[in-house]
Amino acid sequence: MKSFFISALLIAFVLVLFCQSGSAVKCYKCARGPCKKTVTCPAGKDACIAVNLGTKNVFDCWKYSECNLDKVGAYYKSQSFGFRCCTGYLCNAKAYTNSG
Repeated sequence: MKSFFISALLIAFVLVLFCQSGSAVKCYKCARGPCKKTVTCPAGKDACIAVNLGTKNVFDCWKYSECNLDKVGAYYKSQSFGFRCCTGYLCNAKAYTNSG
């Protein structure tokens, strides 16, 4: 019985480690492009973002549920901007453009 408990505990521990490491998103992060710095996003940031602020492009981690005009505009304190959110591996490699 004791070995069963230890085995179950060990399996649970491995599953928790696997699930946590598999959920991390990796994005480009910099204040100007072309961007070469990559980061693993912290907990709560489950997407990548590319923002065009007119004279510069910003690349960062972001919370996907907050990928909307109000949240992005408030964060970057801008009335005129474009942005794109994505959830793939290093998916914010290209700057935001109006053409997609």
